[in-house]
Amino acid sequence: MKLAIDQMGYKDTHKVVTFRDRFAIGPLWRLQEEAGRAERARWFRDHINEDREEMDYEYVAEADDRRLAGQLARIPAGASIILWTGDNAHEQAGLRYAAYLLRHSRNEMFVIDAGKACAARFNTADRTIEYMHSGEVSPEKLKAIFGENRKGGPLPHETKASLEREWLSLAEQHEVLRVWDGERIRNVDERYFDTYVLDTVEKIHRERANHEFIKAARVIGDAMGHCGQYVPDGYFEYRLRELVYSGQLEIHGVPKAMRYYSVRRRWRQDEGD
Repeated sequence: MKLAIDQMGYKDTHKVVTFRDRFAIGPLWRLQEEAGRAERARWFRDHINEDREEMDYEYVAEADDRRLAGQLARIPAGASIILWTGDNAHEQAGLRYAAYLLRHSRNEMFVIDAGKACAARFNTADRTIEYMHSGEVSPEKLKAIFGENRKGGPLPHETKASLEREWLSLAEQHEVLRVWDGERIRNVDERYFDTYVLDTVEKIHRERANHEFIKAARVIGDAMGHCGQYVPDGYFEYRLRELVYSGQLEIHGVPKAMRYYSVRRRWRQDEGD
């Protein structure tokens, strides 16, 4: 988005405020409060392997919250606010959080689902692209749909209020995984994708016609590519480790990051007979 704005010559008049979090995973409980942000930071520190040494998660979360609050506070009173989102739990939860944080703003607000806008503009009977998240949309296409926000008019007060209420509902839950069913965000058990991850390992074994160890990064890449949901690689890596700890997978290497270890389905005696 920043590149598209720069290329259109809007760098001095349009500013991008980025939500850097991954709202599909991790607890959202009272994220708008200090206690909730601290709990979320602890969960990421304890479960998600960021492949970075000695990261202070509480400090990073606090610093990012200060940055975000400052940027939102500096939005001029007469400026229009465009909330960009996508067809996935991460961006849909982020949309609701943004609506809540901007609940006192009197600025006109618009919502653009980047993937849907691109599909409507560019998809044809012969060529269809479905975007898992907004990051898959090229700057060229973002430029083409940049004015789409004006067509439907600003976000009605009732819709904005509904988004705020939905955020408050999400922020009362302690689940750490969310999926998007096309209409709403659903909280699901953290083991929701475990069977799918195991099936991915077995599929690779079949393709290779062997039972050798598979690089964790290969398993995670395949799982992300065929999932049907936008889930960060760090979450799949977390579940891969949990499947090792539960004895359903064997491991070779040290699981400090996905590139350092390999896995395979645990060998059972009856499979070798």
